[in-house]
Amino acid sequence: MGTIDLVMRERRSLNNEELRAMIQSAMVGARPMTYLDALNLINEGQARPYSYESFRAYFVNLESPRWRPVSDKMIERAREVIKPLIVGHPVEDDQDNVQNTHSGDATDSDSRGYTTSGSSPMRSQAALL
Repeated sequence: MGTIDLVMRERRSLNNEELRAMIQSAMVGARPMTYLDALNLINEGQARPYSYESFRAYFVNLESPRWRPVSDKMIERAREVIKPLIVGHPVEDDQDNVQNTHSGDATDSDSRGYTTSGSSPMRSQAALL
């Protein structure tokens, strides 16, 4: 593979890196998410689901002939279904209302919506696991 080809692949690999990072940071219940878990979430309700073999091609070495870039459509879907499972991901507005109205708990959020203190049951997914 030529240098120009590798440079183009590196530019196109940003979605692959983001998808890998999301999967490695997400939790399914009390255990880390697997690539198969991620594939099942991404495929749920889709008219044309991805095969496991196709999905694996997103995670092979950049120099491998099997490597494929993650499409913008795929990364958007992953942001919808995987990102909410990442420990420390910002809490949604309706969950903020539950968290802030829970009696007896003092909670604060930083500018990104992460809970920074308090003993709320919504404090973090890690506390629940």
